Amino acid sequence: GGWPERAHEPLSDGTWAAVMMAGRRPRPMRARVAQVAALVLSADAQNSDSQHEALRPPMPQVPAAAHVFAYADEFTVTMCHLARSVEAAGGWLHVLGLRDGRSFRLPWGDLGWSGSATRDDEPWHIADKELFLKKHVFLARAIRSLPPNATVVFVDAFDVLFQRPLSDLVAEYQQIASAAASQVPGAPLPVVYSGERNCWPFPHQGQFSLGRRIPSTGSSGGQGHQHQIPADAFLSAGHNGQKHYPCGDRSPWSVLGRDVCQEWFFTQLGESEGSRKAPQFPFLCSGASVGSVSSLRRLYKHLFRLYRETGEYHDQALLTLLLLRNQSLGTVDTEGRLFLGLHGHDEQEDLERPLCRGNHFERQSGAALKGNGGSLSATQYLSLDNFRVAPLKGRLASSAPAVLHFNGNGKRHLQRCVEEFRAEGILGGQGEDFAECRFFDVDRLEWQQFR
Repeated sequence: GGWPERAHEPLSDGTWAAVMMAGRRPRPMRARVAQVAALVLSADAQNSDSQHEALRPPMPQVPAAAHVFAYADEFTVTMCHLARSVEAAGGWLHVLGLRDGRSFRLPWGDLGWSGSATRDDEPWHIADKELFLKKHVFLARAIRSLPPNATVVFVDAFDVLFQRPLSDLVAEYQQIASAAASQVPGAPLPVVYSGERNCWPFPHQGQFSLGRRIPSTGSSGGQGHQHQIPADAFLSAGHNGQKHYPCGDRSPWSVLGRDVCQEWFFTQLGESEGSRKAPQFPFLCSGASVGSVSSLRRLYKHLFRLYRETGEYHDQALLTLLLLRNQSLGTVDTEGRLFLGLHGHDEQEDLERPLCRGNHFERQSGAALKGNGGSLSATQYLSLDNFRVAPLKGRLASSAPAVLHFNGNGKRHLQRCVEEFRAEGILGGQGEDFAECRFFDVDRLEWQQFR
């Protein structure tokens, strides 16, 4: 909060206006501190501004390098760990949806004939499919008053940990985005999404041709080389395989759902003869992204319009289709420079040191230990500035990804990493049921603290 309202760019239709107005509620004049879970305030403390101020989390001495957001319609311990890791990275987590998430309805009506409830024949792990789009509507509303050049990081709430400072992430993002923008004359910096090994949720067989596309048919020519998704990462949802989606600038002007993964693979390699090696994380993952406010506004206007055109509610599918149509809107971190998607992670081959097996962190030599805001808290939590982490094989230590995303079967590594982060003084709590954190509840405009 605190930024003045700013005018939006002109609207071409009512889509953006509908998103901005959907679910708006009167806002309190100022935020107050709220303590949740085990911390209970006395009646005197609830009526004392001075005691409220004493409980307010101390702000960093310098502005955070980026605004970090996550959508969560319930509090969980893993979300608390995320919030604490963001603080260690030099920022604060802004949580969307804690109050209004479950009651909010999309401004465009029901998702389809079956409504938003996940059917038995659908492979989603959530009860309400509206969540896929809802989180983006909440973010679009939350950033409407931020400066256009502010940097926004948006991550899943329940399976993410930051392991490097936000300033490092932003610097790397600007390099990736600038390189991508240079390929399209006059294009602004795109939003950068995490990459992953598997194509989800469209159907595929796990094997993709690296040959040249035949323009008249859209299929690949010749046998060429083949890229195989690793067995531990292969997963096919079989989503909308027979559905035609608008796509691209060449005949036949559309793509079947079953061909989306192969078509996406071509966009990552270009029109090659198959000699180029496939990137390590070629497919888009919507669970972690970074971009400027202006680039996100631009992308969301196109994304919500594409939803109205196609009815495709799954955000990862919709974003993949959108970037097939317009690559200037976004790109993918195919080399794992920002985000490390851990679905299908190989502990022996992927990193220079095994993930969270006792030596994931190295203390920076000669660095004075410090906490967020310049001084250690009472519980001695440390800043990520104090550490180096294991990079990907063959990379410099300074190029390690800033964010760990325990997506898919990567969740098998999450608790082990939580324990290693705790051992280094980065996270708090103990076991699987206790955590310590502070974050900003965007729905209520309140600070929340848990310990």
